[in-house]
Amino acid sequence: MENRIIFCSDHITKEITLKEALKYSQSKGALLEVHSAHFKELLAQKDFKSIICIHPHWRNYSLSTDNDTFMIKSLNYLYNLINFIESNGIKYIIIHPEGMPANLARESRYINVLKSYEKISKYIKNKDVRILIENMPPARVYPPSVLPNYFIGEQLDELFPILKIDSKFNFIFDLGHFICGLNVYGNRELKSLKTFGKKLIYVHVHDNNGKINNHEPLKRKKSIDILKIIEKLYHPLYSLEIAPSFENIDKTIRNLKKIMNI
Repeated sequence: MENRIIFCSDHITKEITLKEALKYSQSKGALLEVHSAHFKELLAQKDFKSIICIHPHWRNYSLSTDNDTFMIKSLNYLYNLINFIESNGIKYIIIHPEGMPANLARESRYINVLKSYEKISKYIKNKDVRILIENMPPARVYPPSVLPNYFIGEQLDELFPILKIDSKFNFIFDLGHFICGLNVYGNRELKSLKTFGKKLIYVHVHDNNGKINNHEPLKRKKSIDILKIIEKLYHPLYSLEIAPSFENIDKTIRNLKKIMNI
């Protein structure tokens, strides 16, 4: 297995334990990205050498809220996870730009998000960690009823000011989210994608038809062509965030290997 291919702990097969996910990824010679469903098991781990990244659930924090109590709670939640990964030699933590969207106007939420990342930047100043900030799917494509009709970070150009705050902030490109965004916003998103420079280092690989973010295996020509651009420009890590099944994994790896020329 090419060591740039990573598995997600709850996207291998259904009802898998962290121990089983680690055993599977190790059998493939790959590292593991651990999602929040496995955090309880993660805290009991003794050996972290096969874990490259953790991915907390976005509903567990809000970086756009104007509620001081919730903001403090959200930042402390992320700070504790940052401390955990640094203590155990885990390289990355993935954060959605705003986490749980606040019930505020889009402009106010974005201002709060920028302030939040300034605080996170100060907190990690002397820490050996990397923050991966992920693009979002358009809320109108997958709109949970309790949330607003727009996510901060569903247009790529909103990420640039956040990423510029700190050299330890990097971009995780979510292909499935991007495909939905491309369907809504058009080719200006493709132009933005080509301008991240050294910031784009990690990719969530999953596919869809542009209308629903349903985490299909990599198969569509448009999606494969986008990853060919990504591979040529950025040579990133690829994490398989597809609907859990061994068949989906095998299909995606076959197409990824063609893209990576291995």
